[in-house]
Amino acid sequence: MKNILIISSLVVSMSVMAPAYAESVSSGVAAGSAAGSAAAEGTALAVGAVGTSAVLVGIAAGAGTAYLVNEHRFADEICEYKEACKTARIGSYTGAGISAAGVLATVAVTGADMAGLAAIGGAVGSGALAGAATLVAAPIIVTAAVGYGAYWVCRTF
Repeated sequence: MKNILIISSLVVSMSVMAPAYAESVSSGVAAGSAAGSAAAEGTALAVGAVGTSAVLVGIAAGAGTAYLVNEHRFADEICEYKEACKTARIGSYTGAGISAAGVLATVAVTGADMAGLAAIGGAVGSGALAGAATLVAAPIIVTAAVGYGAYWVCRTF
């Protein structure tokens, strides 16, 4: 469990720091050369890369969480309730797929630019940085919740 927490905290911190750096760089480029169309195009690409990287890291984090949970918590060798663990493995991969679709749908609706990330962040009470963090954290939470929920339901009922 300790290793899972360490890896997830590294993934979240890397994904939060990368968008923060790209936002300040793109803002500096836009302020420094507002008249140049090439600089404006570069800024648009940098801002789009922030949203895209948050989406990709979020999807990878969900898939990675499913893999780690299945290998270290729901593996047949260590699991006491075999049928519940089998259901949980299916549930965690299902949660990863659902969360990936949710992240893609959210970005399709709001956009992969700073305004879209700010809209996502506004839903949790903050700005673009919180939006990028939400795109990364949501798949981790959904994957774990569906996997452990499936385990609990199968074991309880």
